[in-house]
Amino acid sequence: LENTAPNLFYLTSGEVVYYTAALGVVLDKDKLEKKKPCQRFFHGHDDDIKCLAIHPNREWVATGQLGRRPFVCVWDAITCQQLQRIVHPAG
Repeated sequence: LENTAPNLFYLTSGEVVYYTAALGVVLDKDKLEKKKPCQRFFHGHDDDIKCLAIHPNREWVATGQLGRRPFVCVWDAITCQQLQRIVHPAG
């Protein structure tokens, strides 16, 4: 396995947050079981996400990407809105 870092966490709401490719995903498994729209997406990355961490409040998420311009996005998993972007300095 290439990526053995923790990459799936539960939110205070009971939803699950994870990533795939360049997309942060919040999944409501209760809605999934009822066959209702069940996902929200964070679109702040332009290259594959390589790691994910969750704040102790279980509502804020940090996702990091590699590539030409590595950076970390801190975002609210409830609204899927970016709170902060931390760019890795060139060089």
